[in-house]
Amino acid sequence: MEAEQSAIKARAGRNLAKLEYVSDVVVLGGYSHQNMIPLLPGDFSYIGVMATYTVFASGKREHTVKMRNAQVEAAELAVQLTKAKVAAGVKTSYFGMDRSRTLSQLSQRMVSASRVVNAGYQADGSEVKEERARLEAEMFQAELTYREAFARLMNFMGDR
Repeated sequence: MEAEQSAIKARAGRNLAKLEYVSDVVVLGGYSHQNMIPLLPGDFSYIGVMATYTVFASGKREHTVKMRNAQVEAAELAVQLTKAKVAAGVKTSYFGMDRSRTLSQLSQRMVSASRVVNAGYQADGSEVKEERARLEAEMFQAELTYREAFARLMNFMGDR
């Protein structure tokens, strides 16, 4: 998730800001062979250590660490907010899917009932056929709504 990656990045930035308190240490060494100057030895080797530390930074390091801590807190809040939004979206989609499934089942029962009425009612067939066609259209619309709600729910839950 993108918000989690931002939080990881903010934590890494905070750790790097804390490294400003660590002094820089360099170890150097070398070896030299010469025969141009007779007063100096022919083979010469050396080793050295050099350390630097900034004593007066006029609060720059402290300000940087405080800023990075604030960024970490903001990133972690963004992660929580994103998780809450996804949970709310899944919950809404689930309830919508459940409602549309109930409507689809109800419309299927109504179509089944109209078939029973159609079998027992033979007086004017065109009126019954028209009503039955309307009920079947409502049934198909309810089924479509259910499938759309199910697809939205699966879209929210797709990465899990």
